[in-house]
Amino acid sequence: MGKRTFFNDEWTKKYGVVSQNDKALCIIYDCLQTLVRDLYVDKRHFQNSHQIIVSDEVIDRQLKINFDELNSTINLQVEEKS
Repeated sequence: MGKRTFFNDEWTKKYGVVSQNDKALCIIYDCLQTLVRDLYVDKRHFQNSHQIIVSDEVIDRQLKINFDELNSTINLQVEEKS
């Protein structure tokens, strides 16, 4: 089996990816491409697909949107169990 790459939280801020199910998920706009958790793969995806149009503010905004959506989903699941 290949070596396991651990997700580095700095990749989120630099390249707009979050960790999901042992993969990296691009959250910039509606890309949502699943990538291998590897610095060079994630960096290359960002540079080839998003670097021209993405700033730190865009990444921060996408993180907030995804965080808010996740919280809403969790809250709905908790309410359904109650």
